[in-house]
Amino acid sequence: MKSLAVASIHGIWTSGGKEDWQNRLGTVLEGSIEGCKSYPFRYGFLPATVAHWMALGKSLFIPSLVRNWYVGRFVDFLRKVQKDNPDSDISIIAHSFGGWIAEQAIPHLEFPLHSVVYVHCPISVHIEHGFYYSWLTSGKIGKVVSWSSHEDEVIVYIAITP
Repeated sequence: MKSLAVASIHGIWTSGGKEDWQNRLGTVLEGSIEGCKSYPFRYGFLPATVAHWMALGKSLFIPSLVRNWYVGRFVDFLRKVQKDNPDSDISIIAHSFGGWIAEQAIPHLEFPLHSVVYVHCPISVHIEHGFYYSWLTSGKIGKVVSWSSHEDEVIVYIAITP
């Protein structure tokens, strides 16, 4: 069995600090899966309004260069994880706005991902979005899982907004 490297990325309204879910996740993964290594990516605190503007790409305050900077940092981070673990499967676990960053980063990767897990993320996993289908059938991603709750008002709003 190949070893596993898991990159996690947090959401908004947190800086991904020491007490964050990413550290607890890493402890569980490394303690229960032999050879698993956890790599938390922290992009810093981001208010919800700024993240919303960035995701929509319509901000007067956050130009596309800034959006691309967040995505580019995560792409570089994933490349380093892959370089440090050349014989491992690479997976991503993303929460909230971290899922948007991950979704934007995936096309820029030169290596396949074992799996991508989205938790309460404002992403486009609907079947009509062909890039997930093409990523899965081409082997760019082995598995995609998206979990959200009907009680998550932001996700429900995004899902029903054209």
